[in-house]
Amino acid sequence: MNLNLDNEYLCFLDSSSVQNIPNSQRIIMDPCDPPKRIIKNGQKFKTNGTGIQGVNCNSCVLFTPSTRADEFALILTQFRMINVENIKAQNLLKKSND
Repeated sequence: MNLNLDNEYLCFLDSSSVQNIPNSQRIIMDPCDPPKRIIKNGQKFKTNGTGIQGVNCNSCVLFTPSTRADEFALILTQFRMINVENIKAQNLLKKSND
């Protein structure tokens, strides 16, 4: 397989997720006062960071609530939008992103 970097993009994709609540539920007890429970923060948050590192093109990092198929398609559309040189194509990609 020959790779021609003049008309093709070479990039690496990676994704990471962080959240403030573990997947398993636990009750936290104060060891000095067993009947008293420690109050946990009720605000749950989670975010996913997806990065595309371009070797011969522009790179991007985007944050989304999850990486479902529709959100991943938006990530790929954003990547294509920052790397396309055709103005008409940029406008079409922007319109499809809205």
